[in-house]
Amino acid sequence: MVGKPVPPHEWEAYFEQLSLECEGWNAIVEHVGADTTEVLETSEHSLNAIRFEDGAEENQIVVELGDELPISIGSPERVTRWETEQLEDEVLEIEAPTRTLRLHLRFPNV
Repeated sequence: MVGKPVPPHEWEAYFEQLSLECEGWNAIVEHVGADTTEVLETSEHSLNAIRFEDGAEENQIVVELGDELPISIGSPERVTRWETEQLEDEVLEIEAPTRTLRLHLRFPNV
């Protein structure tokens, strides 16, 4: 698997398209602290949407999962997309100053 960076000027369009293509996919979320590679928390949900919000004071990426409260990643610095050979799994890594969020998207089994 090779990571492909998503340039910041493409985030809004990229997340809009990803939301359309992957709505309802299984999403495993990993929260990683800024000063460690250890996964601090993992949870699994259904992806509702993911979007980039260009705020006046702070930009953020918002991930909406199942019936949970949205996850906001403030001041994102880097987004990397990892795709598996099967093209049915995708991993997004969203890096911010205080943490990294890994979002493992899997096509739901029918």
